Amino acid sequence: MASAPAPGPPVVVRRRERHVRLPGRASPAPRALLLVGFAAALRRSELVALDLADLRPVPEGLVLSLRRSKTDPDGAGTEIALPHGQHALTCPVRALTAWREAAGIA
Repeated sequence: MASAPAPGPPVVVRRRERHVRLPGRASPAPRALLLVGFAAALRRSELVALDLADLRPVPEGLVLSLRRSKTDPDGAGTEIALPHGQHALTCPVRALTAWREAAGIA
C-alpha cells in the first residue's frame, strides 16, 4: 500500500482590508457597495435594488429590507441584519455612513 503524500505548504488567508482599500481620494461609494454586498451576501440585483428607505439604522448596525429576491418570487420580502464590523476599514455600516455623509444623503 502507498503512503499518504507529504503535506504541502500552509494556506495563507489574506485579510479583507487589502481588497477594499482604495487609492487616494476615491469615492466612498465603491467601498460601501462592496462591503455591504459582501457582509449581507447580496446578489447584484438585490444590492442595486436597495433604496434609502430600505436601510433602517439600529444600535447594533443596520437592517436591510429586501423587497424581492431570486429566492422570493412572490415578493414577500425579507430583512437582513447587518452588524457593525470589528475593524473600521471593513465595517459595512461605517462605510455606508461615510458614503451617505460624503454625498449629502440624509
